[in-house]
Amino acid sequence: MRVCHITSAHPWNDVRIFHKQCASLAASGHEVHLVAKDCQGQDGAGVILHSFKSSSNRFQRMLTDVDAAVSLALKVEADVYHLHDPELLRLAGKLLDSKAKVVFDAHEDLPKQILSKHYIPSLIRPALSAYFSRWEKRKTQGLHAVVGATEAISAKFANWTKSVTVSNYPMPGEFSHIQTRSEAAVTSACYAGGISKIRGIEEIIAVAEKLSEVEFHLAGPISNDGSTELIERAVRLPNFFYKGVLSREEVTGLYAECQIGLLPFRDVPNHQGAVPNKMFEYMAAGLLVVANRFESWEFILEKEQAGVFVPFSDVNVTASEIRKLIGEQEKVYKMGLNGQRLVSERFNWDVEYERLRNLYDELERT
Repeated sequence: MRVCHITSAHPWNDVRIFHKQCASLAASGHEVHLVAKDCQGQDGAGVILHSFKSSSNRFQRMLTDVDAAVSLALKVEADVYHLHDPELLRLAGKLLDSKAKVVFDAHEDLPKQILSKHYIPSLIRPALSAYFSRWEKRKTQGLHAVVGATEAISAKFANWTKSVTVSNYPMPGEFSHIQTRSEAAVTSACYAGGISKIRGIEEIIAVAEKLSEVEFHLAGPISNDGSTELIERAVRLPNFFYKGVLSREEVTGLYAECQIGLLPFRDVPNHQGAVPNKMFEYMAAGLLVVANRFESWEFILEKEQAGVFVPFSDVNVTASEIRKLIGEQEKVYKMGLNGQRLVSERFNWDVEYERLRNLYDELERT
């Protein structure tokens, strides 16, 4: 089939969109196109890229970028259009009018996400969340399928349309070059991903101030919720290092230098039921995961002994727990091995791609 993935918000080389879904579908023999911002001249490696110039303004992006992306996509004359951003649903009807199949990929739970958006005034968040819950349902009821990044997201859409779960687990081999760790000294912890207050940047800095014997390495884009100022102050600490936005190869290199992967996500609606990709990346790299406790994470980290839970909101307790790990090299090593085994056996992209491939096979038949 001729398949066209569309994103108006994500970078063209987003891991879930380009490296996992588009690349895998192309390898399976589909003609795969990707419409994305600012990808002119990039190497799609078997994926045909279509570029539009992006607006720097968030709210303008939801209008002009969506219009530009859908206009480009319609020129592809695809059999299947696969949408990766909620704002694209506004023009899903135009794509349906082309007689193509239309799929929406729900990376996040939009109504819950709105409840935690720092740039939306807190007083109007509940009403806005309720409105977009109804809007999202109305816009997806006529689609051919919804792909949810978690079971919880898929279960919501399954109430009114076909829904499948395709989790964002690591690609086999991406972390294979990281040597199996020996029972070496525990000296470094890392966090790689979006940096913001709801993802725990304040808590990481507070713990770093308490644990001078541990190096803290952070990488990723910084939110404009005041986190930039926090990072600027934190890098004055002798044991705190901000690496900037890294390539995939550089991220795996960062993991190879550390022993602990941090997941200090705050308990906000969008994090409840979420299973972050970075948890599995840490595990694939042999890192011991140190996380805030969420019920949806317990069956992986606690039951399978691949991580430990700490109350990041209590700085003293968290610092004390991490300090204990410094003296438990064998425990850190064995739990890291448990994580690698789980990713190798169950939580990897090869397993998840089977669900996506089955969905596309069904779309091709109908």
